[in-house]
Amino acid sequence: MNWGKGIAIFIFMFVVFMSTLVYMSVSEDFYLVSDTYYSDGLNYDQVQEKIINVKSLENKIDISQSKDKINVNMPTEVKGGMVHFFRPSNGTLDFNIAISSKEFYVNKTKMKVGKWIMKLSWTDGIKEYYIEEGISVL
Repeated sequence: MNWGKGIAIFIFMFVVFMSTLVYMSVSEDFYLVSDTYYSDGLNYDQVQEKIINVKSLENKIDISQSKDKINVNMPTEVKGGMVHFFRPSNGTLDFNIAISSKEFYVNKTKMKVGKWIMKLSWTDGIKEYYIEEGISVL
């Protein structure tokens, strides 16, 4: 084999390698953690106040799991609120549930196995509260 063939094979292999890398990077699925990240950042002081309100409660949130559901017992009365289930590895699996009572459960049969972050925000009519709890669905 002479030098010309070796250089041609090297260039061909380099082009195939680079084409493969470009294809893999273009086909990679990516998403933002939040579509409204800018306004979320502007309103972060309000979120901090809600977190402080949760820390000042005497009782803490009780979260337990059984085979097919996640049981949540809130420390205060609930006049209205929302639970956002956030999946860090795949944003398309995120979902919200409205809450209106102190005790509720979430059916986890449709949830994929793995790490989830449960973002709870609620009001008792006087104060607003917010907390994030990491859970593992098995």
